[in-house]
Amino acid sequence: MARAGLYIASELRQSLEWHPDEVLVDRAKVGDGTAFVELCRRHSSMAMRMINRIIRNDEDTEDVLQEATLKAYLHLNGFDGRAKFSTWFTRIAVNSALMFLRKKRSRPAQSLEDFTREERGEYLHFSDGLPNPESIAVQSQLATRLNQAIRRLPPVLRDVTEIRHSGDFSVEEVAGMAGLTVAATKSRLLRARKILATRLAPDRRAEGFRT
Repeated sequence: MARAGLYIASELRQSLEWHPDEVLVDRAKVGDGTAFVELCRRHSSMAMRMINRIIRNDEDTEDVLQEATLKAYLHLNGFDGRAKFSTWFTRIAVNSALMFLRKKRSRPAQSLEDFTREERGEYLHFSDGLPNPESIAVQSQLATRLNQAIRRLPPVLRDVTEIRHSGDFSVEEVAGMAGLTVAATKSRLLRARKILATRLAPDRRAEGFRT
């Protein structure tokens, strides 16, 4: 009896593999759980790679992917088909990863290693003569200020900025994950950079930074 059940499940899976995403989405919306499982099987690998590039931790990546999968299942009826399911699912995964980072970076104890090399290099210019312990403390404080400044950006600028700085993503990749054109993405990143530079400028002068 158990073998028969496994055989039926295998046959069902093989039959689903022939269906395009659009058909599986329609079936999943009316309660076909096996169709949703097949959709996740197809696209979870890509979503996992995106999550891992953002949070850079294998264990947390699995947890975030599970959370993103649950969100996709709960909000499946809101998927209108204007984008590909793979794009929609990946956006949910990226947003879940960004939410995870926001929670992590809001903790009091924070390391400069939580930030990308671009963040450290572009915004955190320190004097060479600072003693090492003091330098570490100042870097940590400024990293926190930078993160707070990013969180205060308007949502349309904050999302692309967080994606850009969370991993080694090209502008094209950021555009794809945000559902924007490359030109619009570049424009938003430039606007965000100008805002951050303005907000962080007083801190640089106060801490003796080079301009």
